[in-house]
Amino acid sequence: MHCAASRDPVIRFEPRVRMRLPAVWHGSAKVMYAFREDYEPELIWIRSQLRPGMICVDGGAAFGIWTLTMARLVGADGHVIAFEPSRQVFKVLEENVRRNGFENVTLVRKALSNRRTVAPLYHTRQAPGAFSLEPEGGEASETVETVPLDEALSETGGSDPHVMKLDLEGAEGDTLSHMEPTLRRRPVPIVVYEQPWLYGARPGVDLALAWKTLAGLGYHQYQLGRRGAPAPRLDAPVEGGNVVAVHGGPKTLVY
Repeated sequence: MHCAASRDPVIRFEPRVRMRLPAVWHGSAKVMYAFREDYEPELIWIRSQLRPGMICVDGGAAFGIWTLTMARLVGADGHVIAFEPSRQVFKVLEENVRRNGFENVTLVRKALSNRRTVAPLYHTRQAPGAFSLEPEGGEASETVETVPLDEALSETGGSDPHVMKLDLEGAEGDTLSHMEPTLRRRPVPIVVYEQPWLYGARPGVDLALAWKTLAGLGYHQYQLGRRGAPAPRLDAPVEGGNVVAVHGGPKTLVY
């Protein structure tokens, strides 16, 4: 109904949190509209791990459902640093943070990667908001700044986060591998990242790089199901989907 009328819906989730979504049928917006904060099992699980005063990173924040959830749960003494490179998506994210009056959120309109540069951001018509530094399936619609995550955190006062969520549309491996020395000295307790599909990789691109980096740093990695069943520790990279990595975690993750 909202899509047909070209009217952006405002959804409510968590106590007193509101978020505007673009009125588009394709992409994650429709799933967020239907399921609110329950649209990803990782988001359901992370709510049980967050405590007041924590520092969180939301890489690839999109419209802000992770940012807003984390901001509410870590409270005024906590801090959320959210990265979103797309100009049009960033405006929605900025509005949603302002709509909720969160003063514990720092917004950064940059793409996370393994170096400082400027690069084309490819827009995908089929999934608004799922924009990527990789050219497959999209059009180069804008130029964005890229920045290594550890450098960006030192600039924003969040150099020792407790939780990192990275949904970078293919740049997760580059981002985490560049951050390896920092993670070796000061491990982030929980990292949630999107694992790219392993098949069809371009020559020279290691789509299991995020997995290998975290496994080498002592992280136990899991893939959560939809129904809340315990998730056994994985012993190999999965084919796409989100992965929960816990530093020195248990053999089975209960959520």
